[in-house]
Amino acid sequence: MNWSILPEGWSQEYGWWLVILAAVGLLGGILKYLIGAIWKRPRGKELDSLTKRIETLEQKAEPMPLVIQIGTQPSIPEDAEEIVTEADELLEAGASVDTAALIKIGNLASAKSDYKKAEHYYQVALDQAKHSKRQDLAAAALGNMGLIHCNRGKLDEALEYHEQALKKHREIGYRQGEASNLSNIGLIYLNRGDLVKALKHYKEALEIERDVGDRQGEAGSLGNMGNVYWLKRDMNEALRYHREALKTHREIGDRQGEGSDLGNMGLIYHDKGDLDEAMDHFKLSLEIHREVGYRQGETNGLCNMGAIYILKRELDEARHCYEEALKIDREIGYRQGEGNQLGNLGLILKAKGNLDEALRRHKDALKIHREIGYRQGEAYHLANIGLIYKAQGDLDKALKYLKQALEIFEQIGMPLEVEKTKLIITDVEAEIKQKQQEKKQ
Repeated sequence: MNWSILPEGWSQEYGWWLVILAAVGLLGGILKYLIGAIWKRPRGKELDSLTKRIETLEQKAEPMPLVIQIGTQPSIPEDAEEIVTEADELLEAGASVDTAALIKIGNLASAKSDYKKAEHYYQVALDQAKHSKRQDLAAAALGNMGLIHCNRGKLDEALEYHEQALKKHREIGYRQGEASNLSNIGLIYLNRGDLVKALKHYKEALEIERDVGDRQGEAGSLGNMGNVYWLKRDMNEALRYHREALKTHREIGDRQGEGSDLGNMGLIYHDKGDLDEAMDHFKLSLEIHREVGYRQGETNGLCNMGAIYILKRELDEARHCYEEALKIDREIGYRQGEGNQLGNLGLILKAKGNLDEALRRHKDALKIHREIGYRQGEAYHLANIGLIYKAQGDLDKALKYLKQALEIFEQIGMPLEVEKTKLIITDVEAEIKQKQQEKKQ
């Protein structure tokens, strides 16, 4: 998982940290059943042709993984669009395609950020699994649906799907699926800022993954735990976990996981004050994510590079990075990322002195994060809006928004942000008191 970073002191002088929670966590399960009602039954040569097309499609899908991870994706074959188009046509014709192949193609659509199409495949799988009373298939379908909702920033719905999947996997004793669901639930709590619950779920997942020998899952959980310690500001522990994750991802040849680990390590080097090392890691991460076509990872890399440019006071370069990331997030329908980029652009505008436009950006971002239930983002935008009103001299409005931000930070368990916000509130209250005293004189 990569994160958007802003420099120490930025909250006081220019704006507020806006953390992009993307994710590393396991998802999925084995799906093996037949799907699709036969609307018309072909005969003779037509049947032979259809059968051959189905066999060819299933052969092409065979190398692709059934199990995918939140924040990761399978490698994308060159003929990806042709594979998905062929699957669409076969299903439309009423063909009965092997479910494993359909799930892999759904994963491929997800990897291409075509979440609507991927959701269609997973929904068909869920319906069929319920009809056939296959708990294992229902659990896998529920998990995949949770993945789509998480990628779209719909955290409440995602949590519901993953909890249902976890229950079913435990009932049938499928431990790898159980670990996947635990990791996914941990990610949702991480996105909400509940670090205690996130770490608890990641530790449970890691224990299972090591027991069953799931090295990719193990690497993902190690990276997730590293992200938790990063948020806790325990940089040495965070770096240790990410180095272990990077080593594992390289050993198993997972390039996307490698890119995520490099980005996470870049964040740690940033916080240690080594900006050149941080930028090198961000550029390597961006290069890998572009190479494998992981667009959400691409936006994370762009945001992290933008933060380094801010530190160097190269605001136009930073703005370019955020605008490019915003374009990608809108193209793939990632609303949480869209809100993050709008907030980042608001910080740039504030730094340039364009307070009215900065306020508009933050309010747009706040609306999006409230709609999807992303409370951590909501709190950051409220704080940023409060700081803009403070800069404009409207101290009553500033205090109102800052207190709302403080309430959320306290509710989701972010003690560092609570302390920062309290300090700013104290400063604003002192200014209000001073102005009141001046009026009396």
